Amino acid sequence: MASVGGFAGAVNPKPIAEGLSGAIGAALDEVNNQLYFVDYNTGELNRLGLTPTCLDLDTVTKCTIHSVASGFSHPENVVLDVGAGIAYVTTRDPPGSGGLYRVDLGTGSKTLVTFNLGDRNFIFRSIERTTHTEPESSTRFAV
Repeated sequence: MASVGGFAGAVNPKPIAEGLSGAIGAALDEVNNQLYFVDYNTGELNRLGLTPTCLDLDTVTKCTIHSVASGFSHPENVVLDVGAGIAYVTTRDPPGSGGLYRVDLGTGSKTLVTFNLGDRNFIFRSIERTTHTEPESSTRFAV
């Protein structure tokens, strides 16, 4: 039984989701209390609503998994641009070539941004700000 979650360093970590076959590449939306992750085996970008009930260590309630987008070939990583309502997903489709997709989090529609990333592609988000108190002025992604 695959699981996502638990608390680091806890004696008995509590799984917050079950039935996953290849969940990897997670990104946390702290504003909306959502955990996004890709499933390598099913080719999906999924979302968990992190409610107090499913995170309560004294309950057996699991967080509900919602499919955001599907049809990826071996997705590996995801990063979020929460303000724009977009996720970026890297894949290995076909294995060895790799692609970068932009996903609209509201509609689930995906657009290929680029391909031929090679094996073991990772994606990072860098936020530029003019001061520490100002909102994001631009976002850059590196693959």
